[in-house]
Amino acid sequence: MATRARVNSIIRQRGLRVAVGCVTSLVLLGVCSYAVLRLLASTISGLGVMSGCNVTEAAGLEQTESLGQFEFPPSAQSITAGCFGMQGWGLTATFVMSPEDLGMLQVSSRVSQDEWVTLVPPSGSLQPYDLPSEQVVIWSQGMTSLVYGIYVATEFSQEILIDTTDPNLYRVRVLVLGG
Repeated sequence: MATRARVNSIIRQRGLRVAVGCVTSLVLLGVCSYAVLRLLASTISGLGVMSGCNVTEAAGLEQTESLGQFEFPPSAQSITAGCFGMQGWGLTATFVMSPEDLGMLQVSSRVSQDEWVTLVPPSGSLQPYDLPSEQVVIWSQGMTSLVYGIYVATEFSQEILIDTTDPNLYRVRVLVLGG
């Protein structure tokens, strides 16, 4: 009888050790999974900073200008920017500016002076890579006065749409695609 009690005690101790080991393993697995997910999330959210689209950062405006290949005019306000893409990439930026800065914005862009027009040409089929892009066509709906410029090169395009309806404050949208 004493041997049986001893065997049962050993089994309970080993069972307890196994249970503690399993719980410890699960806790460690959870901590490691959490750490990996945090690292992945910070990497993904950090892409905007690395690619120049986080205009809330001190260097964000300069990085956005560099990636988008244009300069924000001195009067630019209410600036937002975002990046997207995996194999190719894209950048969008919106802001308002003083009409006096129109020439400066145009010269700072990749769009040549003879490529600026006062209407958005119709897009043939609104397929990806058709220009103007579907996004610009959508943005231009309802605008009664505008200036539109486009630059296209191998693996890079820049579209700038400026709503000039309000003669005191121009609303600007920039779409840049690359890759």
